[in-house]
Amino acid sequence: IFLLRRPPHLPPLNSFAKAAMAVSPPTLNFTITDDMLGVGPDALRVKTLRNLASGEKFCIVWESGGKTESLQLRSARTGKLREVLQTHNSNATAVRLVPHYAGSILVPFANRI
Repeated sequence: IFLLRRPPHLPPLNSFAKAAMAVSPPTLNFTITDDMLGVGPDALRVKTLRNLASGEKFCIVWESGGKTESLQLRSARTGKLREVLQTHNSNATAVRLVPHYAGSILVPFANRI
């Protein structure tokens, strides 16, 4: 699991910020994990960015062109997690069969990292 940290290019913290952090250390609300889409020989490796506070997540299939596979956001109205993109429902074979999925150029198309 990779945890997001303060980027090194940001200016140093002032004394007030340091004192505030000493009282209550910062919590990291996001994780980046290596996951699998599907099972068996057709399974694809994915990276998942997860918001630990809200449960929202973003998943890309980096092994097959870096395309966004899943984006789950919490509904402001219902409070439930909701898939906002059309996905392959964890079916790696379906991802492999889409001719425009792997090896696509990244610009200017949407849903690319």
